[in-house]
Amino acid sequence: MAFVSCEKEPAIKTTVYGRVVTYGTSDYPSDTLLPVELVETTGGSGLGVGEVVRQTKYTDDVGNFSFSFTAGNRQDLFWVRVPHTHTPPLHYDMSTHGGFNVPIGKVSNVNIVLKPVAWIELHVRNVNPKPGDILFVNWGGFPPEFHGMADDTVILSGGGNSNIPISLTLYRDGNWNNFKDTVFLPAFDTTYHLLEY
Repeated sequence: MAFVSCEKEPAIKTTVYGRVVTYGTSDYPSDTLLPVELVETTGGSGLGVGEVVRQTKYTDDVGNFSFSFTAGNRQDLFWVRVPHTHTPPLHYDMSTHGGFNVPIGKVSNVNIVLKPVAWIELHVRNVNPKPGDILFVNWGGFPPEFHGMADDTVILSGGGNSNIPISLTLYRDGNWNNFKDTVFLPAFDTTYHLLEY
């Protein structure tokens, strides 16, 4: 007769604290208290698969939060996030980002950084137009096109307090030419940018 004993992995104490801030600043992005979720995903899966909200707490009036918990094993992943339903005005929600990873078995400082909204007033001018010219501006899935003797302006939104790359493709004389430009977008503002080709 054989006896097999299974020892349960000991619970792993973990603490995470930090602040909710606007990207590129140390500013708290809200004039109200924001909920912060501690999310667990089991078996090493990513957010959205086997996801369970373990705790929800509110920040203090300057954005601080803290969670202490025990993790059942090291294969589970933990995240902190502001729920997308509570995103402060003029900030992008975290639905495409998911959250910020929490190291297991440690005391960690993990800030939740929310991207502010900014706008670009993009003025596109064809200074040497040729028949059949087409310029495509790749801007986050919304590629505006400019044809022929373009002298047009479009307003697009993007992440503030950061340099935003602009990928451009020009079709001219039967050839495709790619080039890039970069513009810094300050948060909560509209930046004028002239693009001549």
